Amino acid sequence: METAFFPDGRLSFFAALLARYTAKPNPVPYKAFEDNFIQHSFWDKILEIAYLPWNMSVLFYYDIACLFLFAAPIAANCRPTREKSRYVPLLACLAVYFLMPHFTFQTSFLYERFALFVPIFYYLIWQKKPETPGRIAAKISEAACLLSALCIAALTGKAYLNNILFDRSQKLADFIKISQMMENGKKVLTVNDPLSISEGSLTSGGEFFHIAQWYQAERQGWADYSFASAHAMPVRMKMKEMYDGYSQVRFLSEYNLTRKTDCRRYDYLLILTANHTSDTLEKLLAANPSCSRVSHIKTIGKWSLFRRH
Repeated sequence: METAFFPDGRLSFFAALLARYTAKPNPVPYKAFEDNFIQHSFWDKILEIAYLPWNMSVLFYYDIACLFLFAAPIAANCRPTREKSRYVPLLACLAVYFLMPHFTFQTSFLYERFALFVPIFYYLIWQKKPETPGRIAAKISEAACLLSALCIAALTGKAYLNNILFDRSQKLADFIKISQMMENGKKVLTVNDPLSISEGSLTSGGEFFHIAQWYQAERQGWADYSFASAHAMPVRMKMKEMYDGYSQVRFLSEYNLTRKTDCRRYDYLLILTANHTSDTLEKLLAANPSCSRVSHIKTIGKWSLFRRH
């Protein structure tokens, strides 16, 4: 599909993608959000380029390492190419990244997903210098090479450390214990206290938000994590007519437990909280007519398991 205007079809693909989402919005699945159109500022988008290719949230001091990785071509004694077609993927990707909103239409987490391509397409615009570098340029290249290696080592070490911390997490050990008390092939709704979904020592900030998917994968069950707004995830879309307040019930609140949660749809409720006792949770559920047959089974650590009889 090569033409003089579209060198290899990549620009036309991204242009069509941008036009599709801009011209035919479908905001219905996003009614759960207060605003169907969420646009980060231009400055925020620039700052997010530092960490979004590597992590869903700010990496704090590691975002400095991410920024220095954009200097990696200098370490390899490269210069920007003169082939215009090699700039097309990066420019097209940046156009979608900067022009499209974050949450709206028929996609979610658009910035995070398109940010993945930015470093890759950025590296494509560089090519090896044909001439031998001078003494000063060689020293700069050597320093940049060392710095890039240190940055890669830091990011790799952080990812590896996250795995170690997660595997040794007490909250994970407690989840494994309590999930073993659940029968195979059942339906479970996870309800999370926003202050309890993180371990605190990891980088994502929500390590246990969808952890019940482990039960679904390993025990042939069905874990409903109530994320009805995300098209590109393996979710069960439920509009208001099917389950009013579906996308809110994943968050722990007195209003949700007594009014919104429909326990008749599930065999288990798995609640993660450090601020409510099992007795308090049981009283709140008892006030909900649809949860009258739900009883407390076990509490381990910050996890409380309830069963509908």
